[in-house]
Amino acid sequence: MRPHPPVTLIGRPTFRPQQPIRPGTNCGVPPLHPQSKVVGGKNAAFGSWPWQVSVRRTSFFGFSSTHRCGGAILNNQWIATAGHCVDDLLLSQIRIRVGEYDFASVMEPYAYVERGAKKKVVHPHYNFFTYENDVALVQLEEPIEFQPHIAPICLPPDNIVLEGRNATVTGWGRLSEVVNLGVNLFFDLLCGE
Repeated sequence: MRPHPPVTLIGRPTFRPQQPIRPGTNCGVPPLHPQSKVVGGKNAAFGSWPWQVSVRRTSFFGFSSTHRCGGAILNNQWIATAGHCVDDLLLSQIRIRVGEYDFASVMEPYAYVERGAKKKVVHPHYNFFTYENDVALVQLEEPIEFQPHIAPICLPPDNIVLEGRNATVTGWGRLSEVVNLGVNLFFDLLCGE
C-alpha cells in the first residue's frame, strides 16, 4: 500500500446531526450518547462514532489482521471505504472490524466484531496516481448485528448543500484509539487552487 494522501474532503461527506437525517431511520445518531465530546484531533469517547470501521489486511497465513484504513457502516452488509485501501487486496485478505475503539486494549465496554469480505466494488474510474474517485464498497460475508456501539452512518439527501458546513473526520490514523477532528467542507474545485 502506498502512503495515504493528505486529507482532502471532496464530494458528499457525512455530517453528524443530533437527530436522524432521514425520518424513520436510526442512522447517524450514536445509541450510547457518550457524555464527553472532544473535537480538535483528540480522543473520542467510546461509542461516539458507532459507524467507524477498521478495514484490515490479514497476515500471510490468515491468523491475524492489521489495521489499514478506516471506513463507515452503510447498513448491515455494506461498508464504504477508500479505493486505495482495498484495490490491491484479494477478498481473502480483507477483514472488516466494527465496534472497535482502542486497538491496544481488550478492556472495552462492548467487544468488536470482525467479518470477511464477500465482494469489493472499487469505483471504475479510481486513479491510483491522483486518488480521483478514491472510493470503494465492501460487502460482508455475513451481516452484522447492530448493537449500542455498532450502528450505520447516514448519507445526506441529494438536495442538501454541504459547502460551508462543518463536518467531523474520524479514524485511528497512527494511534490506537479513535480520534475525531472538526473540518470545514468545500467543493473539489477549491482543492486545485
